[in-house]
Amino acid sequence: MDNQNFLYLSLGAYIGVSFRLEIVSIVSNFLTDQSIPIDLIDNFIGSFVIGFYNDRYKNKDFSSHLAISTGFCGCLTTFSSWIIGIINLANQELWFNSMINLFIGTTIAYSGFKLGQNAETEFKFPFHSKLIYLAFLKLIIVQVLFKRWTMIVTALLSPFGAILRYYISKLNHKDFPFGTLICNLIAVWIGEVLLMSKINFDDNHKKIINTVLKGFCGSLSTVSTWIKEICTIQSIEIRFCYYWISIFLSVYISLIISQYLY
Repeated sequence: MDNQNFLYLSLGAYIGVSFRLEIVSIVSNFLTDQSIPIDLIDNFIGSFVIGFYNDRYKNKDFSSHLAISTGFCGCLTTFSSWIIGIINLANQELWFNSMINLFIGTTIAYSGFKLGQNAETEFKFPFHSKLIYLAFLKLIIVQVLFKRWTMIVTALLSPFGAILRYYISKLNHKDFPFGTLICNLIAVWIGEVLLMSKINFDDNHKKIINTVLKGFCGSLSTVSTWIKEICTIQSIEIRFCYYWISIFLSVYISLIISQYLY
């Protein structure tokens, strides 16, 4: 990865996480039902955007492709936060609620991607590479003016997760996305370890752990790329296997971790 691609990916990741944190902070004020994923809206938007652009820049402008798909969409959406929410319900033995959460989260991401695909055939919205700089500058100015220091620090961790995901994704095979699977599983498992470890720390250390959870783990994992792969893998059987392997391994191993550390 050259310097330009590195920069574009980092800026896209920063913007994506900042939007996710802002959306979740607003949604959490209204959403009280744990059966509904807290990342409902950001996962929908990220899946819609990646469906809309659908790799149109991958060959002619790879930097823009990285900024939009791997950076912005990959970090706006988060597999780890969604699955950890399901695990929390399972740990409380709220099995029906956890299944509802899984169903809603999957349906919303799938609907977003499909709507984005359909919109892509009707509209052609050009993306100029300079827009990424403008969006970042406006965002950082607003964050500084409103003193959103925690958000800034959290978003600064996002490039580390996004870049690691980019390199691991090279393990993706045309018939099975091993790289994305590994990223999502590792992010969930690390997130669960950190979440369970918070019990033994004071408030300051808990803030640091939350920052790593939302910034690094949230960016290492992705729903937008995951749902795109599920929708575009040619074999229906492999789609089914990929979906359930992702869900089962992330939840089952995390339940073992939580039982061991609790």
